[in-house]
Amino acid sequence: MIIFDKVLIKGYDGKIYELNFHIPTPSITLIIAPSMIDQEELAKYILKYKEPSSGRVIHDFKTSGRNYGLYLPEYVLSSENIKVYEILTKILNKDDFYYIVRLCKNIGIDVDHDTLLSELPLSIRALITMLTIFKLCNELYVLIEPFYSLDATLISILNTEIFNKRLKRETIIMLTTNKAAIDLMDFEYVVIIDREGKIVEGEKKKLKQKEPWGTCHIYELMTSKELIGKIMFEPGFRGFMEIEKNIYWIFIDPKYTPHYVSILRKYTRERLIKRIKRIEKK
Repeated sequence: MIIFDKVLIKGYDGKIYELNFHIPTPSITLIIAPSMIDQEELAKYILKYKEPSSGRVIHDFKTSGRNYGLYLPEYVLSSENIKVYEILTKILNKDDFYYIVRLCKNIGIDVDHDTLLSELPLSIRALITMLTIFKLCNELYVLIEPFYSLDATLISILNTEIFNKRLKRETIIMLTTNKAAIDLMDFEYVVIIDREGKIVEGEKKKLKQKEPWGTCHIYELMTSKELIGKIMFEPGFRGFMEIEKNIYWIFIDPKYTPHYVSILRKYTRERLIKRIKRIEKK
């Protein structure tokens, strides 16, 4: 658990905010704060990169803070002359790089060895930056305004990647000033700080951790991540979960089950899927 105990933070308007709240760990937590609070400073307190001048932040993480992940919109990967392949293969292994390339291709963005970062839309660079942080870091992540510039498709991809991190018992914290995030993002716990400094916190009741996609039909596939990346943009796809190496659960809107049964059989005939099984909910 991460606990803010009488932490004082000075807003851009000169007002002193006293922060008293907690963040469950592991969890997906959304923090909505007024725009007068410096989000980066708040993030650094959470990550223990910086100690508050008054009050204390307590958490039960034992690993060094350098393993934690911090995303800020202004730090999105960008450069006029550097190639996507050149920068990502320096910090990621080739499998992770090609996974990101496939995601881009599936939403209509072609990335090859000669593609420059500057040629990609801001939204794609933002998503690539967050995915890179997920690959490089572990245990605790703070994402500041993670859905800024992302459309519904990219938000869906981000939600799926966040949930897969949560399944590994990691903690993802999203900071925003936008209350609309409650409807945009999937989360378990929320902390709302208003402009008067009042704080409301609690669980998001409608999120069921054991059944994250509600009434969806679930299929277990023995296949490659490449194929998951290919089918995730079919209509009715609601997400996937990596159970173990080459074993995945996919979540399908029941209205599209016949369509998915057809394409899964096709890939089975082509030997791209080695095993398929319908998961019955208890």
